[in-house]
Amino acid sequence: MTFLEKKPPKMQFNGVILLIGADRYLKKGFIMLIQFVAKNYLSFSNVDECIFKMTATSDSRHSNHVANVEGHKLNLLRTAAIYGANAAGKTNLVKALYFLRSLLIKGTQPKSKIALNRFKLNSSSRSEPARFEIEILQEDIHYSYGIVLDEERILEEWLFETKPNGRETMLFERASSKNGESKFEFGARLRESGLDFLSFVAKGTRPEQPFASEAELRNIKQIQPFLNWFRDTLVIIPADSKYKPLEMRIHQDQEFANHLGNFLRAAGTGIESIGSASEDLEFAKHFPGMSDDLKQQILSTLDGKNAVMIDSGKGPSSNDLKIITGTIDKPILIKLNTIHKGLDGKEVSFSFKDESSGTQRLIHLFPVLFSLKQSKKVYVVDELERSLHPLLSRLFISTFLDSAVTRNQLIFSTHEECLLDLDLLRRDEIWFMEKGPDQASKCYPLTEFKIRPDLEIRKGYLAGRFGAIPFFGDLSFSEQAE
Repeated sequence: MTFLEKKPPKMQFNGVILLIGADRYLKKGFIMLIQFVAKNYLSFSNVDECIFKMTATSDSRHSNHVANVEGHKLNLLRTAAIYGANAAGKTNLVKALYFLRSLLIKGTQPKSKIALNRFKLNSSSRSEPARFEIEILQEDIHYSYGIVLDEERILEEWLFETKPNGRETMLFERASSKNGESKFEFGARLRESGLDFLSFVAKGTRPEQPFASEAELRNIKQIQPFLNWFRDTLVIIPADSKYKPLEMRIHQDQEFANHLGNFLRAAGTGIESIGSASEDLEFAKHFPGMSDDLKQQILSTLDGKNAVMIDSGKGPSSNDLKIITGTIDKPILIKLNTIHKGLDGKEVSFSFKDESSGTQRLIHLFPVLFSLKQSKKVYVVDELERSLHPLLSRLFISTFLDSAVTRNQLIFSTHEECLLDLDLLRRDEIWFMEKGPDQASKCYPLTEFKIRPDLEIRKGYLAGRFGAIPFFGDLSFSEQAE
């Protein structure tokens, strides 16, 4: 999912999102990312796969950054920072993870091609399939999943599970024969659903449909915990993403609003507190030009408990979100406001959209910190430092590491060199992304380099010691064009 932490179920129509219900209950056990692999997708070529790992080395520094998973003999990192030049492939790693999630959760449409964007800069990649592999922990079970595919069909697919006793078992394997037909093999635990039924489901699985997705649709319960990790645990936050329930959360959750106000005050934003204001909704005033059909559709959903969120701005970075709640007879509009203190010490109210882009970014990221002791999530944030002062980025990371339970993870891409500090991060938490001569992205950790204990990582990075920095050609403009 995109940034909808503690997300209630939703319905979407014509740009309107209806928030319905309550939060999901938390599950026991470790829920974490172990490894992700992408090959022949976007800037990752068909020659060198990108292997991104969250497994810790024997480094003894910052031991509180490591979750020790007993039974599986795994030591997993809670944080990873990915550095690289512009267009190096950092965002593509996030997109690859999002693609896999979307493919598994949404599946594919009948008679439609898979929206696969393979590496385009060598001829062989255009005819070879893409490959994705992922290893996760879900409810203390280690799942290993892989899929090989092109635009027309799934060529290979597999899912294995390993329980804390160390025993690995196959749930299913799928392979394509020379004539294009899929052949399936089912493990003993999956056969508990009945071999005849599994064969029926397999036969009805379209060539372009993941079997994992089809199995969940057919209520094969052994597959559901694996897919629940993508649906409930993995939170992908693009660079321009917004926390969509923000207005409603602040309006309804005073504890959340109080903690957010305290955080903004401590961060030096000038905000003393944040809250919401409500007024009677007037469609002609607040939403001029809205069709009568859409008005009726909105009003028909209001029962005093539900709420409708409307983005009346333009583009994904719009901050003109409005919440409508109340009843069909008395609809109410909710808006955010921030409180500052004037020179005379009196409180002054500002509209949320009047705050700086950096303050807005910090507010939209705050649910990551607030949810740490309430839920278990794997957050993947693209360009975490966007619009933030370097010290605010550092404050955010240090707050996460100081406050989070050991089962949460935060993976983020960044250009912010002040975070390259071994007093803040471990060596195995620092990754680099670089394009080679073939223009393909390659990812590698800082631990691949032998460095002195006293080396200042930031200076070494900017000096090019670890790669993953831009290389400039001739930028001279001294010659005038004729």
